[in-house]
Amino acid sequence: MRGLVAAGEARGDAAAGLESAAQVLATRRKIRQQLFEALSYPAFVFVTAIAALSIILLVVVPAIAPLLTDSGQKMPVYFSVILFLSRALQSGWPFLAGAVPLIGLSVYFGWRYGGLRSWTDVWLLDGPLRSIVTPLVFGGYARTLGDSLQAGANLSEGLRLCSRSVANGEARKRLDIVMTLVRQGRSLSEGFRSVKGFPKPVIKLCEVGEASSAVGPMLGRAGEREETAALGRISKYSKLLGPLLIMVLGAMIGALMAGVLTALTDIGSVAGT
Repeated sequence: MRGLVAAGEARGDAAAGLESAAQVLATRRKIRQQLFEALSYPAFVFVTAIAALSIILLVVVPAIAPLLTDSGQKMPVYFSVILFLSRALQSGWPFLAGAVPLIGLSVYFGWRYGGLRSWTDVWLLDGPLRSIVTPLVFGGYARTLGDSLQAGANLSEGLRLCSRSVANGEARKRLDIVMTLVRQGRSLSEGFRSVKGFPKPVIKLCEVGEASSAVGPMLGRAGEREETAALGRISKYSKLLGPLLIMVLGAMIGALMAGVLTALTDIGSVAGT
């Protein structure tokens, strides 16, 4: 944001720089809101299913186990497995309560002082989520750079300032080559082409902008398109993830309840006999 304001001040139009910064902030807030809306339903389904599984294993199964044991018949294999899971969860609560803070501290120190953050940044850019993360990271960078250029910043200064706005450390390292190539007299599109994972549509629109002397507007448009496409993928995947979680977790709950009801039926048969 400071880069956009500085670009406006350098051109003698601080108001335009402030307006560009406000637009970028509004866009990022909109992206965060859409991410929350897209992921809230799958998260709710997952938490609800975990709660249901915990109730079955911690309340229902322990209440039925003595009845089946007192009936004098051999305990079915499937119910033995369910009972084992229930007892493991009951006895494991103190360990879980102690493990959660330790895991949290390990993640915190690994993120801040170790290599966990660097590994996570690389995994996000090159892993299975790259079709979502890469457009958001590089598309946001292209949009910010385009706004900086439109606000009056020169290309070298805009590259230097906008690289600071990239939260992903691995992406910042990959973008360093762009500034180096531009200072050597190469075009901006050539620099983007040297960045691993940089979106090709942004490169093509950058070439169009260079040919028409409108790099700033073209980069802003390209970055906006990439962010919109990434949000569309997030929305599509979240719509698929919710039903998929319902099917998987519903099957797990159904299997547990089937085992419990079958055990009750066996107890009823013995009592009737």
